[in-house]
Amino acid sequence: MSNKLTRKGLAFGGMVSLVASVFAGVPAAQANEPNLKLLPTFGTTFNSVLQSGIDLKAVLNPYDEDTVADADHLAFKITNAAGKDLNLNFLADGYNDAASGAVPFTAVAQATAASSSSPLTWTPSVEKGDTNSIDTSHVSTLSTSSAFVYISGAWNEDEDADAGGADNATDFDYYNLGSVSDDANENVLTIGTDVTTGNVSIKVQAWLDVDSDGVIDSFEERSTEVTVILYGPGNYSATTTMFDTDREGTVMKARVVYNNSINSEFVAEDTTVEFYKDGVKIDEDAAEDEDIDSLDRIVADDGYYEDLDEDVDGSGIYHARAVYTGAAEDYFVGSRSVALDLRNGSNSLVDGVEMRVADDANAAFAESTDNTIAVRTSTKALTITGQAIDGLVDLKASNIQVRATVSGIALGATSSVTVTGATGTITSEDDVIVATGFTNASGQVSFVINNTVGAADDELNVLFEIKNSLGEWIESTQSGGNGVEVLWQDAALDSFEPSAEVVSGATVNIEFKAADQWGVGLDSSATLGRYSVHVQAYVAGVVKPTTYSETKTTTNGVASFSFTNFVTAGNNEEIVATLKNGNADVASAGDVVNPLYVDVYNNLATDSITLTDAYEARVSYVDYVVGDLDTAAVAKEADDKGVLDAFADDTHAVINGTVLNANNQGQPGAAVTVAVPGALLWDPVSNVLARDTISTVANNLGFFEVEALVQKVNTAGATITVTSGGKSATSKLKSYLPFNLSSQNLKLSWNLPTVIVKNTTYSVKATLTDVWGNPLRSYDPSNYAHVEFEAAGSLEVNGEDSVAKEFNAAGETTVFVRSVADVAGPGTITMTLDGDDYEYATGKSGEFDDVTDTTDEFEDNPSTSWDESKWAGSLTAEFDVKDVAPVTGKVNVGSFNGKLVVYASGLNGARISWKVGGNWGSAVATSNYSIFNRPTPRAGATVSVEVFVNGVKQLTKSVVTR
Repeated sequence: MSNKLTRKGLAFGGMVSLVASVFAGVPAAQANEPNLKLLPTFGTTFNSVLQSGIDLKAVLNPYDEDTVADADHLAFKITNAAGKDLNLNFLADGYNDAASGAVPFTAVAQATAASSSSPLTWTPSVEKGDTNSIDTSHVSTLSTSSAFVYISGAWNEDEDADAGGADNATDFDYYNLGSVSDDANENVLTIGTDVTTGNVSIKVQAWLDVDSDGVIDSFEERSTEVTVILYGPGNYSATTTMFDTDREGTVMKARVVYNNSINSEFVAEDTTVEFYKDGVKIDEDAAEDEDIDSLDRIVADDGYYEDLDEDVDGSGIYHARAVYTGAAEDYFVGSRSVALDLRNGSNSLVDGVEMRVADDANAAFAESTDNTIAVRTSTKALTITGQAIDGLVDLKASNIQVRATVSGIALGATSSVTVTGATGTITSEDDVIVATGFTNASGQVSFVINNTVGAADDELNVLFEIKNSLGEWIESTQSGGNGVEVLWQDAALDSFEPSAEVVSGATVNIEFKAADQWGVGLDSSATLGRYSVHVQAYVAGVVKPTTYSETKTTTNGVASFSFTNFVTAGNNEEIVATLKNGNADVASAGDVVNPLYVDVYNNLATDSITLTDAYEARVSYVDYVVGDLDTAAVAKEADDKGVLDAFADDTHAVINGTVLNANNQGQPGAAVTVAVPGALLWDPVSNVLARDTISTVANNLGFFEVEALVQKVNTAGATITVTSGGKSATSKLKSYLPFNLSSQNLKLSWNLPTVIVKNTTYSVKATLTDVWGNPLRSYDPSNYAHVEFEAAGSLEVNGEDSVAKEFNAAGETTVFVRSVADVAGPGTITMTLDGDDYEYATGKSGEFDDVTDTTDEFEDNPSTSWDESKWAGSLTAEFDVKDVAPVTGKVNVGSFNGKLVVYASGLNGARISWKVGGNWGSAVATSNYSIFNRPTPRAGATVSVEVFVNGVKQLTKSVVTR
């Protein structure tokens, strides 16, 4: 042993550059790594399919001298407990050397234990010749019920194997057992079987059998014993996924991944893929390769089989299905793939898609950019919404296909990412997931990115694309069409701001807020500790702590201060606020300015408030949301409901004015209250939404401004009341319908009779309003006919088959429906709004516009309180015209106390008649419950009573008189 170690040790340094990457750079002291490993020649898993088999290689640790010295005693122990037939092939280094002679190679079948006798000698047939070649005829079949099969082989070292003619002392190629160097397939154990059904399960272990006794002794190096399963038909499956690799429908791939940890490297040559377009199998001649056996080994155990190329028309719905060809007959492996929809798009107006994120406490587009979405560390779900765009406006149209491509840039060791609407997982750089979805009625579709950890510095790229009617995918314009970066970040100080730039009053109240990059209050720094705010008087450009000085720690990022105004009447000074960590001032950086200076005024008495005579707004179709927009939940709700977009468009009103003193000077920092009944108000200073009434603060010129949304038309104007410093002023907020009203925000209705009786006239009133109840008056009824009523069958409208009408200022119109003279039976009445454009008055003098989409159908938008799907621009009602009015109430008859009693319920105003023994009685019901009495001649008689309502018999009953 010592001589061998010496010989092997001399060449140890020269071997390092040749070793497998598994052990490269591993020091000898690394205790957790075995010195001998058994691995598949490709990939990482040990399972395969019966007909495909598997190849195993042994890899040793070149840093362990004992292992190096014993490497030429490599042996394999195969535990074949079920006694299945095995085809075993062992190719050793030097086997290809024709001059070396037969390779010593022994197979021993052991009945129960390693010491058992009756060895089975296996001498491979080795082809001799002048050239190096591999003779596969030496593959032997061992059919035995033995517990073990023992295979060992010694190498004839090949002096000429290495370039440069290395000799025996320096030829260490075979120590990287199973590697490929100058000779292919060195030192590989191939396992196969002729079994065709069921599974073959064996255990394999490699060891260095130094004493050549076929027993794994305690002093001999050994690998971990691995289980190899060769699966039979019906016992394994595969998942096939299709990819549109060039995003244009011209180059498509199918990815096939086998289950049961089957190593796809060993089934690749026996797997093909069939492609289908619109349910029909594609002719193989249209494929790039007739036999799809090329495997792009992206990662171990995953296969990508490329088939369709630019010669195939990309428009259609595609599927792929894996086929296993290694058995006697080909058969499908698993189900067909999820459909790859490469049809042309459904919308001709769409020309872009915008990616949006609802800013909240955990995610937001980075300040001043739409190219990076900052996500709080540990956030595990991020929703990104795509909005269809037509020109510069949102396109509210459903069923437009959107594709989201999510790519890995950097991920922590334990982070993995999935995306709704797609299969697959991103675990490392360059992993890609493609998800698809369709827009809702608002033209929006959302994808949720799920990150198992959300570790700091996890980073993804996300690109949205939308399909137009030509089948073209249009990329999001963000980052120049390159998508956006999604970056998980730890919270850090991002802003330090006052609640107002100007303050005043006898008692001054002000807050300072330290916030992170998501606008969430921050109370400490990870490196410096707890935050506090130190506020001092700043008089004539000099800090005056004796005048005012106070320090408060933050709570949820906020430090609140209240102090007596130290400024002399009619003048102004400042306070200076400094954010601190302990005793240290926080340094200014980025958007953080520290310290902050705030003007403090001591105003004279307020004398007046100036306002414009009237302000103007258009009706907005959003539900109101109230609360502080700096609160994540309120901001998200306002964004989801479209309130923030409504305040950004030209439908809202801006109500502003100035608070003045007796010298006609502005009152800086004056507290102002604005009241507008029925309006949603937003104060840009405090970033608060409120209904009907809101408070704000005037700037250093006494100027104030709030914004308003309205839901109701009020051409006369709702009263605006502004109060400040004990003074008030009023104005008007006039509101009108907006332009280009979409019919998804309208309601068309009519009041129809439940029953129509022939020769009777019924008044039918139709109404057209928006969802808030605002009426839509027709434009110039003398020249236009915007709504048509049509009657058919037994009915007529206004004495005709059809009549055109207009809606009045109340959004109403009336027609009269009756039967054709003396005709009963089925009939219909239909009301239809102008199918092109309904022209309506906005409410402003001389101003009209068109209702759009009057014939469209819509999906319900969950962000609104009404159901858009209920819109119908045409209403039809069917009737069965009656000869007489049906009786809806009930009649009955009885007897007591010598009287015959007729009861009528729910028949107020109807004539009730009864017949007893040829005698009639009659009366009109005067209430919904009436009783009619008639004396009976004697008790105990059984009489038949018939009861009629308006001449129609309703009841015949036998009654015993009492």
